[in-house]
Amino acid sequence: MNWNRLVPACLVLCLGAILPEPAFPQPPVEAIRVFLDCQTFCDTQHIRREITYVNWVRDRQDAVVHLLISSQGTGGGGREFTLRFIGVGEFQGLDDEIRFASRQTDTEDEIRRAQTQRIALGLARYVARGGFADQVRVTFTAPPGGPAAGPVQQPRDPWNLWVFRVGVNGSFSGESQSKRNNLSGSLRADRVSEAWKFRISAGANRSHSSFTLSDSSVFESDNNRYNASSLLVRSLGQHWSLGIEANAV
Repeated sequence: MNWNRLVPACLVLCLGAILPEPAFPQPPVEAIRVFLDCQTFCDTQHIRREITYVNWVRDRQDAVVHLLISSQGTGGGGREFTLRFIGVGEFQGLDDEIRFASRQTDTEDEIRRAQTQRIALGLARYVARGGFADQVRVTFTAPPGGPAAGPVQQPRDPWNLWVFRVGVNGSFSGESQSKRNNLSGSLRADRVSEAWKFRISAGANRSHSSFTLSDSSVFESDNNRYNASSLLVRSLGQHWSLGIEANAV
């Protein structure tokens, strides 16, 4: 037996059993790739600066989430924004949509912050399925009087949402040959809830004129007018309503 060859071979086997296996570098965790497609007001630099846990790509073909942003005007002078999240590739079929509205008095900074906050909420469901899920946290700031301060009692309304308006108006004018007077009044009642809107109103106007003619006779004229109207509207959602209106004169 050749001991000179046997001893080195045993040493190699023993060292191989003791020493740990070489560590191979793990592939880096990749953030989800998002393509921003804005068709309205967007501060893209602000969005990318605030939302850093996704990879904003410039080519739609490279993205796994296609974010399409559009808007339209509202009746109150603001804008309604629509954020459409379209899943691509591994997220195929995982789509979502978020809508929010700005007010006419909102500044560009307020709109920018609201838009960025909604984008972050919409991307959360995709980030939760990606490699950065363990590093992302969702925070909540309780509004004043919110859950942290206990339940909030709604103020008691003794009128049960009814609003009444009463108006009276009168005028009088005269001279040696003519006299005029006018008296009018109106009554209106409104009730608006989340589901219904009801309005009823009535009004009356009475005018009297008298003229002394050249033969010393007096000509008098009376004019009385009355009107009434009603409106009933049923809400069918955020954008549609069905109603009926009636008028009588």
